[in-house]
Amino acid sequence: MDSNFFAFVLVVIAVVVSPGPDSILILKNTLVSGRWSGTCTLLGVQAGVASHALLSVIGLSAVLYYSPTVFRALALVGALYLAYIGYLTAKQGITGASLNDAKQIPPRRAFMQGMLCNLLNPKVIILFVVLMPTFVDHQKDNIQQQLIILASTLLAINIPFQFLLVTLAAQMNRWLKSPRKAQVLQYSLAALLVFFALVLFAEHVLLYTKSAL
Repeated sequence: MDSNFFAFVLVVIAVVVSPGPDSILILKNTLVSGRWSGTCTLLGVQAGVASHALLSVIGLSAVLYYSPTVFRALALVGALYLAYIGYLTAKQGITGASLNDAKQIPPRRAFMQGMLCNLLNPKVIILFVVLMPTFVDHQKDNIQQQLIILASTLLAINIPFQFLLVTLAAQMNRWLKSPRKAQVLQYSLAALLVFFALVLFAEHVLLYTKSAL
């Protein structure tokens, strides 16, 4: 794994900085409810990543991935959940309230949104089942230990990046005081969430194939 570790880091950086449902949800909750809500969402996302890592180490992720019915069902639930969050975001935008006056998201709900958004994302399963094992030295006996190291590296890269998203989004609040700007922003974020829901549904339900990210 030592010779491939640097390559793994580069791949993880590319995956982490690519726009995805987790990042959009963190931005949305931070902009609508503030830094603490965004942080709780971030922690929920990381709890989801850690859960995926645990499932991968004990082999359950592979069971999900190689069972077409289960994998498609998970992808369908994940797509519906993203669409639902997008609907709630758009519904909140209809009120036309400024972000400061918008209904706040309780920390526990923000955490659960982040965790479910990650847990129900089939692309994360593919990351752990298809991509990550390619960086493991299968000639060695400590395969589980290698997977734990790779998963820890993923978390070590993902957490600071998403904290940066929370910080940037919190700073943006000062320019989004007017109800009109808040409405446009919420509609835009809702559209992005629904877009990702449609992509997940198309790729992993309608056109399901066992492929990499």
